[in-house]
Amino acid sequence: MIEGLERLIAKKRLIKQGAMQDLLTAKRRLPGFSGEWQAALVGTMLKMQVGFAFSSQHFTQSQ
Repeated sequence: MIEGLERLIAKKRLIKQGAMQDLLTAKRRLPGFSGEWQAALVGTMLKMQVGFAFSSQHFTQSQ
């Protein structure tokens, strides 16, 4: 029974790997996504911020 489950896990892992490869090479698209990829600069798609994610006033020495 354990060997059967190990084979099933290995099979599912290979299926997942193949699906990811298809998605990353554009051989397969997720539902709702169609058309060609468009090149864009990262800064035009989101706001970049550097530093700490939280204000320092939220950090204290006590618990």
